[in-house]
Amino acid sequence: MKDELGMMNDEQKPKEYDAVLGGNNPPPVDGLVLGGIDGVKNRLASDKIEVRIAAVKDALNYQDEGLDLVINALQDESRQVQLSAYKSLRNREEDQVKQALANYQPWNLRERFQEYPGYRGEYTEVFANRRVENFNIDTGIVSPVNIAYAIRDNQNS
Repeated sequence: MKDELGMMNDEQKPKEYDAVLGGNNPPPVDGLVLGGIDGVKNRLASDKIEVRIAAVKDALNYQDEGLDLVINALQDESRQVQLSAYKSLRNREEDQVKQALANYQPWNLRERFQEYPGYRGEYTEVFANRRVENFNIDTGIVSPVNIAYAIRDNQNS
């Protein structure tokens, strides 16, 4: 409500993490602007990945309810949203977070087996964005940053 000077009273003013659009103009007649945890929930239901990622980042501002939303985002259909949720949770100490991260699988193992040639017994030249070289026991690991080393069983070739 507004007082006699046209100013909003404290309970109508946006809180620190509420979304606010447009200066002093009222919201559109046919529109709805949600702030707070309801706004985060609404954005997590969006079709747009970028909107869901932003909602994941905002959710932790809303204590336990927000934390639950981020944990649930680990199961989002988008891997980008899942990764955002994982990054938001990985350094937290709460028991429910540790349990959720222990159950979280950032990749589908069946998909990995089907897609990656190395899992099918074929040689590959690149792994984890690194050049693959055969490991040589005489020279050892020369560059762990830029090279992935493969230990091959040459008896089965």
